[in-house]
Amino acid sequence: MDLGFVNNAAILRDAGLLPERPWFLLELDSPGYGFGSQVAPATITNYDALAAALRSQFPAATWAAHGNGRAMFDVIWRAIATGAHVRVGFEDGVFMPDGRLATDNAQQVRWAVEVAAEFKRVPATSAEAREITGCQPD
Repeated sequence: MDLGFVNNAAILRDAGLLPERPWFLLELDSPGYGFGSQVAPATITNYDALAAALRSQFPAATWAAHGNGRAMFDVIWRAIATGAHVRVGFEDGVFMPDGRLATDNAQQVRWAVEVAAEFKRVPATSAEAREITGCQPD
């Protein structure tokens, strides 16, 4: 949510409490400064700063990024463009990038898939997603 959280993760890593290849959710949930406690606003600048800190401190890590409201689309676009994973859906916002009300989560997911295709990226299968996140079924 902000650089302090990256510092907290580094403390956990140094204490041996994180796996060698940790999975993170880079969460930019605030629509602007002054909204929400200790949550960086959903901007490309903040995404870049947090992603750089994660790369620096956790070079083997992977993460998914998401944002809040209409700004989530800038964050998601940037994450896809730079090789990260994303989370998109009504939990983060109900509008499309052009301001229209989204009809459902699938419409937002289709948008993300189209952006991924622009960068020659293919969405992960469920098996690949479990491998990436380290969440294996019992």
